Order: sequence, then C-alpha cells, then structure tokens
Amino acid sequence: MQEQIAAASLDALAATQRAWFDCVAANQRVAVRRSIADAAQLAADLAQQYREAGNVSALEVQLQRAEESQSRIALHDAQMRLADARAELQKQLGLGINESAWTVPESLPEVPQGAVPETQALMARVLDQRLDISAARRHVQALAENRDATRRYRLLADSRIGAVLDRESDGAKRIGPAVEVALPVFQQGQGAVARAQARLAEAQALLAELETTAQLDLARQLARMELAREQVKAYREGLVPEREAVVARLTEKANFMLVDTFAVLMARQQEYAAYAGYVDAQLNFWNAHVEVLRALGSQRALEETR
Repeated sequence: MQEQIAAASLDALAATQRAWFDCVAANQRVAVRRSIADAAQLAADLAQQYREAGNVSALEVQLQRAEESQSRIALHDAQMRLADARAELQKQLGLGINESAWTVPESLPEVPQGAVPETQALMARVLDQRLDISAARRHVQALAENRDATRRYRLLADSRIGAVLDRESDGAKRIGPAVEVALPVFQQGQGAVARAQARLAEAQALLAELETTAQLDLARQLARMELAREQVKAYREGLVPEREAVVARLTEKANFMLVDTFAVLMARQQEYAAYAGYVDAQLNFWNAHVEVLRALGSQRALEETR
C-alpha cells in the first residue's frame, strides 16, 4: 500500500511538472507570436502608405493585410493556449479561483548540453526502483505464500475444532474439546489449491506485463529526449542564427536601398517563427525528461547517472 501511495504521488508530481513546463512554454509562445503580429502589422501599414503614394499595387496591400490577419489569429491561438496552461497549472497546484496573481518565468530552462544517459544503464535500475513494480512483487510473494499454505494444509480443509457438551451416566454434564477430521477420500483440496494457483499466475502475468511496459516506456522516453535534444541543437546552432544573419544582411541592403523594406519585415517574421519552433523543441525535451523520471519511479535517478 505504501508503494502504491508513493507511486501515485510521483504521478501527481510529474503531472505538475508537465503543467509548469507547458505554462512557461505557452507564455514564451505568446511573446513570440506578438512580435510576429507586430512585424506583420508594421508591414501592412507600410504597404498602405506606399499604396497611397502610388508605389505598390493594391494586391501587395492585400497580401500584407492577409499576413497581418494570419499572424493575429496565431497570436489569439497562443493566448488561448496560455489561458488553458495557466488553468491546468493552477489546478495542479491546488490554487483557488482568487489565487491567480502568480507568474512563471519568461522562458524555459536551457536544455543541458550533455548526452542522454545510456538506455542500458537505466534499464537495470527501473525494475528495482519503480514503486508500482515493488508493490506488484510483494503481492505476488503474498499470493505464493498463500498458495503454498493452501497446498500444505489442503487435507485439513474440512476439519473442524470446537467444543462438545456430554452428559455422564450419573447425570453430570461435562464440556470438552472436540475434533472433527474429514477423510479425504474424494475431496483432497484440489479446488482450493487450483484457485490459489490461478490467482498467483494472474498476479505473475500482471507483474511481467508491468515490468515490460516500464522498460518500453523508459526506452521510448529516452529516445524522445535524445531526439528533442538534437532538435534543440539544430535550432540553436542552425536555424535561429541563420535567420538572424539573414535579417542583419537584408537590413544592410535596405539601408543602401538594394532591397525593399518588405523583404526585411518578412525575414523578421521568419526569424520569430524560428524562435517559436525553438520553444516547441525545448518543451519536447523537458516533457520527455519528466516522463523519464516518472518511468524510473524516481525524481533523482536520471541525475545520478550523469
């Protein structure tokens, strides 16, 4: 029972951690989407001014307005996701409706640079430290002892011990012990032993399924951590600085009137979109990290392997 309570506590802790990471990521997405929407609005307003001056076509204005509308829709969607994330985190923390004056960090923690621990290094530990597996093993042990006791005393299953009242020849009454022993000619307790064995076999099968599921879940979440780490690296060392470099180069060209301002604003929107993808990649890593800790049944096991 203690193992089951502790396992449920770990599940609740994992749910709270996921809610916290989701809320921080949602807050960060809103900031990025607002920057994209502001850049799109600036481009649309600039296109309108150019149109009034006769420098661009009406089609160009409509294209920029469409981009602005699309970016505003994406911002509203991000704001709705943030509202949902805040409500979920507030529920996980047990805060009331009037306890909403709380904030979360502006950005997710940086993803660690080190490699994810080897799968085999953790597989050997998951079966020993998962609390639900420990509880299932204790249950199997108890049923095995019950099966052995049933088998050992099966011939005495129908025997009874009690007391009997006898009347002597002189009229006196005497109370004494009485034992009733059944002769196991046809019934030798086979049914009770079979039932005990069936309960034990069922518990053993459930334990084996739980152990297999725990190992598969751990392997899957470790793989997700590694892939998410690589994705974060691709954004951090590839796409994000590349988008920043494009914006910087186009800005230089715009200063010399080699490209128009719309190209710079479009590149700026793509830069912000890369930031949004970077946030999603970070969230994927931290959610996988939480699931690995839950799969291990410990909040310290992953760090101990580093």
